[in-house]
Amino acid sequence: MNIETAANLGEMLGGLAILFTLIFGARQIKQWNETVKINSARDVANHLSSPLIQYAIVLLVNVIDDDMDFEDYGALSRKDKDSINAFLFGLNTHGILVAKGILSLELVALFYQQFTIGLSKRLRRLVEIVSVNAINKIGAEEVKKMVPLQYLIWLLDKMDELPLLKAPE
Repeated sequence: MNIETAANLGEMLGGLAILFTLIFGARQIKQWNETVKINSARDVANHLSSPLIQYAIVLLVNVIDDDMDFEDYGALSRKDKDSINAFLFGLNTHGILVAKGILSLELVALFYQQFTIGLSKRLRRLVEIVSVNAINKIGAEEVKKMVPLQYLIWLLDKMDELPLLKAPE
Protein backbone atom coordinates (compact mmCIF):
# COMPACT_ATOMS: atom_id res chain seq x y z
CA MET A 1 0.00 0.00 0.00
CA ASN A 2 1.43 3.36 -0.96
CA ILE A 3 1.32 6.51 1.18
CA GLU A 4 -1.45 8.16 -0.85
CA THR A 5 -3.77 5.15 -0.48
CA ALA A 6 -3.03 4.95 3.25
CA ALA A 7 -3.78 8.67 3.62
CA ASN A 8 -7.08 8.30 1.75
CA LEU A 9 -7.98 5.30 3.89
CA GLY A 10 -7.13 7.30 7.03
CA GLU A 11 -9.30 10.19 5.89
CA MET A 12 -12.16 7.83 5.11
CA LEU A 13 -11.90 6.16 8.53
CA GLY A 14 -11.71 9.58 10.21
CA GLY A 15 -14.81 10.70 8.32
CA LEU A 16 -16.65 7.54 9.37
CA ALA A 17 -15.63 8.14 12.99
CA ILE A 18 -17.01 11.68 12.80
CA LEU A 19 -20.21 10.42 11.18
CA PHE A 20 -20.74 7.78 13.88
CA THR A 21 -20.01 10.39 16.57
CA LEU A 22 -22.64 12.71 15.07
CA ILE A 23 -25.20 9.89 14.90
CA PHE A 24 -24.47 8.89 18.50
CA GLY A 25 -24.69 12.54 19.62
CA ALA A 26 -28.03 13.01 17.87
CA ARG A 27 -29.33 9.83 19.54
CA GLN A 28 -28.17 11.11 22.94
CA ILE A 29 -29.92 14.45 22.39
CA LYS A 30 -33.12 12.66 21.40
CA GLN A 31 -32.96 10.49 24.53
CA TRP A 32 -32.26 13.55 26.68
CA ASN A 33 -35.30 15.34 25.21
CA GLU A 34 -37.49 12.31 25.94
CA THR A 35 -36.18 12.19 29.51
CA VAL A 36 -36.97 15.88 29.98
CA LYS A 37 -40.53 15.32 28.71
CA ILE A 38 -41.02 12.34 31.01
CA ASN A 39 -39.68 14.25 34.02
CA SER A 40 -41.85 17.26 33.17
CA ALA A 41 -44.95 15.09 32.95
CA ARG A 42 -44.01 13.44 36.23
CA ASP A 43 -43.65 16.86 37.91
CA VAL A 44 -47.11 17.96 36.74
CA ALA A 45 -48.61 14.62 37.79
CA ASN A 46 -46.92 14.81 41.19
CA HIS A 47 -48.32 18.29 41.72
CA LEU A 48 -51.84 17.07 41.03
CA SER A 49 -51.29 13.96 43.14
CA SER A 50 -50.59 16.01 46.24
CA PRO A 51 -53.36 15.74 48.87
CA LEU A 52 -53.13 19.52 49.37
CA ILE A 53 -53.84 20.14 45.68
CA GLN A 54 -56.62 17.56 45.58
CA TYR A 55 -58.19 19.26 48.60
CA ALA A 56 -58.01 22.59 46.73
CA ILE A 57 -59.82 21.05 43.76
CA VAL A 58 -62.55 19.79 46.10
CA LEU A 59 -62.84 23.31 47.54
CA LEU A 60 -63.04 24.80 44.06
CA VAL A 61 -65.84 22.43 43.15
CA ASN A 62 -67.84 22.42 46.38
CA VAL A 63 -67.06 25.59 48.37
CA ILE A 64 -65.80 28.38 46.11
CA ASP A 65 -68.43 30.23 44.08
CA ASP A 66 -67.96 32.06 40.79
CA ASP A 67 -68.85 35.31 42.56
CA MET A 68 -66.83 34.80 45.77
CA ASP A 69 -65.76 38.08 47.33
CA PHE A 70 -62.82 39.11 49.47
CA GLU A 71 -64.77 38.63 52.71
CA ASP A 72 -65.87 35.10 51.74
CA TYR A 73 -62.27 34.24 50.99
CA GLY A 74 -61.18 35.74 54.31
CA ALA A 75 -63.68 33.53 56.13
CA LEU A 76 -62.03 30.35 54.83
CA SER A 77 -59.85 28.38 57.23
CA ARG A 78 -56.06 28.66 57.00
CA LYS A 79 -55.94 25.08 55.65
CA ASP A 80 -58.41 26.00 52.90
CA LYS A 81 -56.44 29.12 51.92
CA ASP A 82 -53.14 27.23 51.97
CA SER A 83 -54.47 24.52 49.67
CA ILE A 84 -56.02 27.03 47.27
CA ASN A 85 -52.81 29.07 47.22
CA ALA A 86 -50.76 25.94 46.54
CA PHE A 87 -52.99 25.12 43.59
CA LEU A 88 -52.90 28.68 42.23
CA PHE A 89 -49.15 29.07 42.58
CA GLY A 90 -48.54 25.60 41.13
CA LEU A 91 -50.65 26.48 38.09
CA ASN A 92 -48.79 29.79 37.81
CA THR A 93 -45.47 27.93 37.91
CA HIS A 94 -46.63 25.59 35.17
CA GLY A 95 -47.73 28.66 33.19
CA ILE A 96 -44.22 30.11 33.50
CA LEU A 97 -42.68 26.83 32.34
CA VAL A 98 -45.05 26.65 29.35
CA ALA A 99 -44.40 30.30 28.43
CA LYS A 100 -40.64 29.72 28.49
CA GLY A 101 -40.92 26.53 26.40
CA ILE A 102 -39.80 24.18 29.17
CA LEU A 103 -43.18 22.42 29.34
CA SER A 104 -45.51 21.92 26.41
CA LEU A 105 -48.96 23.48 26.51
CA GLU A 106 -50.47 20.19 25.36
CA LEU A 107 -48.88 18.31 28.27
CA VAL A 108 -50.14 20.78 30.86
CA ALA A 109 -53.58 20.87 29.22
CA LEU A 110 -53.70 17.08 29.30
CA PHE A 111 -53.50 17.24 33.09
CA TYR A 112 -55.38 20.47 33.85
CA GLN A 113 -57.97 21.00 31.12
CA GLN A 114 -60.44 18.66 32.81
CA PHE A 115 -60.42 20.99 35.84
CA THR A 116 -60.10 24.37 34.17
CA ILE A 117 -63.07 23.89 31.84
CA GLY A 118 -65.58 24.18 34.66
CA LEU A 119 -63.43 26.04 37.17
CA SER A 120 -61.77 28.70 35.03
CA LYS A 121 -64.13 31.46 36.19
CA ARG A 122 -63.52 30.56 39.84
CA LEU A 123 -59.78 30.44 39.34
CA ARG A 124 -59.84 33.86 37.68
CA ARG A 125 -61.91 35.22 40.56
CA LEU A 126 -59.43 33.82 43.08
CA VAL A 127 -56.58 35.52 41.20
CA GLU A 128 -58.48 38.81 41.52
CA ILE A 129 -58.88 38.24 45.25
CA VAL A 130 -55.18 37.40 45.67
CA SER A 131 -54.31 40.55 43.70
CA VAL A 132 -56.54 42.69 45.94
CA ASN A 133 -54.88 41.15 48.97
CA ALA A 134 -51.43 41.90 47.52
CA ILE A 135 -52.47 45.51 46.87
CA ASN A 136 -53.71 45.80 50.46
CA LYS A 137 -50.47 44.34 51.85
CA ILE A 138 -47.76 45.87 49.66
CA GLY A 139 -49.43 48.66 47.69
CA ALA A 140 -50.80 49.19 44.22
CA GLU A 141 -47.56 50.56 42.75
CA GLU A 142 -45.60 47.46 43.74
CA VAL A 143 -48.30 45.14 42.42
CA LYS A 144 -48.36 46.96 39.07
CA LYS A 145 -44.67 46.14 38.64
CA MET A 146 -45.36 42.41 38.74
CA VAL A 147 -48.99 41.35 38.59
CA PRO A 148 -49.54 38.32 40.84
CA LEU A 149 -50.32 35.06 39.07
CA GLN A 150 -50.26 36.59 35.59
CA TYR A 151 -48.90 33.38 34.09
CA LEU A 152 -51.83 31.45 35.55
CA ILE A 153 -54.24 33.74 33.67
CA TRP A 154 -52.11 33.43 30.53
CA LEU A 155 -52.15 29.63 30.85
CA LEU A 156 -55.93 29.56 31.34
CA ASP A 157 -56.35 31.70 28.22
CA LYS A 158 -54.10 29.38 26.21
CA MET A 159 -55.89 26.24 27.42
CA ASP A 160 -59.26 27.83 26.59
CA GLU A 161 -58.05 28.20 22.98
CA LEU A 162 -57.24 24.48 22.69
CA PRO A 163 -59.81 21.95 21.54
CA LEU A 164 -61.07 19.66 24.27
CA LEU A 165 -58.69 16.77 24.77
CA LYS A 166 -60.20 13.30 24.76
CA ALA A 167 -58.89 10.02 26.08
CA PRO A 168 -57.87 7.47 23.48
CA GLU A 169 -60.48 4.89 22.60
